[in-house]
Amino acid sequence: MNSRLGWYFRAKRLAQGVAVEDLAVRMGYRRVRKAVRRILRLELYGRCSDAMFINLADALGIRYDTILDLMEKDVTFPMHRIVANRAEERPSRLA
Repeated sequence: MNSRLGWYFRAKRLAQGVAVEDLAVRMGYRRVRKAVRRILRLELYGRCSDAMFINLADALGIRYDTILDLMEKDVTFPMHRIVANRAEERPSRLA
């Protein structure tokens, strides 16, 4: 998982014993398969629409300030350093 936010939503869903399909129904979606794809995308990458964040938070009982805190931590995660370090490890083609 690439996102603390996505990990948190998944952990809350699993702790409550809720299947992704059941969560989609709980959120009021009629097109369950489409909603499942969106929920799984959130769990993997931590991205979705603001409305879906609100619906998911309500369905799972997650406080909004927790979401904002996790979003901030995801933004400040030093991914650019990891990419830069891996680039330095590769041998140069010009050398």
